[in-house]
Amino acid sequence: MKQVTISAERTIAAPPAATWEAVADVSAYAQAASSLSRVEVSGSGEGLRRRCYNARGQSWDERCTLWEEGRRYRMEVDTTSYPAPLRQLLRSFSGTWSVEPTAERSRVVVAFDAVPRLGPLGRTVVRLMGRRARSELEGILDTYERAATRRASARAA
Repeated sequence: MKQVTISAERTIAAPPAATWEAVADVSAYAQAASSLSRVEVSGSGEGLRRRCYNARGQSWDERCTLWEEGRRYRMEVDTTSYPAPLRQLLRSFSGTWSVEPTAERSRVVVAFDAVPRLGPLGRTVVRLMGRRARSELEGILDTYERAATRRASARAA
């Protein structure tokens, strides 16, 4: 069971607090991820639950298993609730969102970890999916950058 990681990162010219607010707004994730039509969130912090819906109306459940305020959080997907064929392809899937202070202000990293079924074939399919997901990850980072910059400007005003 080898894990495949798909990730993207960006340095954003906004303070870490404003960037964290943008990244940690888990209820706004559908506006950031183009593959989602909406999300429903219950709770907050570690233990938070999120239901994601794709454009076809299919949904799946996620649970927050790590919340380090101001720094990072992790969402674990209940792969048994995933639409087929993802349910058949993935043994486990999680995403980690993190914000780190840098000399340039903030570094955001979004990383998805998948443990595929089907051995080498499954890993190859997940890697190919990861290549196609690059534009979505860049879009997510674009959204976070716009939101963090707006928040930073509002604080400065």
